Amino acid sequence: MSRLIEGYIREAFEERSISEAQSKELWLYYYKHLNKALAEGYNPTIEETNTELVTSLKHNLARFSAFKETSFKQQIEQALIKEGKVLSWQEFKAEANKLNIEYNRRWLQTEYNQTVANALSAQKYEEYIANKRIYPNLTYHAVHDDRTRESHRAWDGLTLPVEHSFWKTHLPPNDWGCRCYVEPTADPVTEGIRTEEVPIKEAFANNPALSGEIFPVIPYTKGMSEKAVKEVEKQVEKRLEKLGENYIEKVIKEYPNGGKINISNLVNTEGADYERVYNCCDFFAKQGQETTILPRFNSPLKSELYQQLYADLWGTPYWGKCPDFKVGNKFYEHEGHNNSKNALSKMLSRGLKQSDCIIIEEGNYTMEHLKKLIKFSIREGKQISEVWILKEGGELEKIEFLQ
Repeated sequence: MSRLIEGYIREAFEERSISEAQSKELWLYYYKHLNKALAEGYNPTIEETNTELVTSLKHNLARFSAFKETSFKQQIEQALIKEGKVLSWQEFKAEANKLNIEYNRRWLQTEYNQTVANALSAQKYEEYIANKRIYPNLTYHAVHDDRTRESHRAWDGLTLPVEHSFWKTHLPPNDWGCRCYVEPTADPVTEGIRTEEVPIKEAFANNPALSGEIFPVIPYTKGMSEKAVKEVEKQVEKRLEKLGENYIEKVIKEYPNGGKINISNLVNTEGADYERVYNCCDFFAKQGQETTILPRFNSPLKSELYQQLYADLWGTPYWGKCPDFKVGNKFYEHEGHNNSKNALSKMLSRGLKQSDCIIIEEGNYTMEHLKKLIKFSIREGKQISEVWILKEGGELEKIEFLQ
């Protein structure tokens, strides 16, 4: 991050402002960083993953990150001038470094921890709801030491029904660094408590499983005009659209040797094509490798969106291409085969437009003919790294050929 901030501060000094490119880059850093915290905290089983909730939480983190970056940018730009004078580079750098320590070390670490805590709270509350027939109530527990807030200490031992309105606003964490927790129980509820009179800070009056938000109140909006807030909101939506933020990936099968099959929520799981790609992934996963079935986009807009996904999610730009699945850091394209004239040649040509690792179905061609076509394609300047045959039983056979 240090290089990113260094470039950010340098541009602010030399250009007297921050460009959209620099702004987006820092926003994306915040967003990815907090998304790691979300994944660390919210990590239920495959079957229990609430994709709608995850999407909502990620959207909230995108908004939070945008307002954080906007606030940092404003502070940096304002630091250029002091008492009506433009600061020298050394003077400005010293002021900017103070802001960097505040925003990007101290506060960002606190925000990361808070995201983990809230995400975990969301997951656990969903579990409490699922098990309410066995454990219909929750008991609040505070940590008893000199760091415990008095208001939180006062809630210690409070037992109320799982779906009581109290948990809409008082499910821990209830402040920055709050260590309180709740425990499911069949013990009787606490009598004589007027929960509507229990105070809590607005920013923490939140149940993320119900609100779909990690940060219901974003402190960085303080002091911004209504117009400025709307502009940031609009900017977030545009960035998320380009980023393809409706993309969610999860594991659908794990193997004893560590192999996995992941899938995107955007994958069409209907039809024979999906089954063939799944069989390919199953083959590699059985060998202990992590595989990912990828969605297929055809329109220009979605194609651009998908290219951005490759760059942002996997750090591997694959511009202009749309392969079927991924094994480790390699992308593979599956091509069906038919018995029409020149089918094999067309299949190779079509597949190489998507990846240099090709999988074709077993057909009425000979291996000699296939190898001749591969060598001919290489002589034409096409890059071919791997060619596999998908057999009827789902097994894959690698074709050995000389480059």
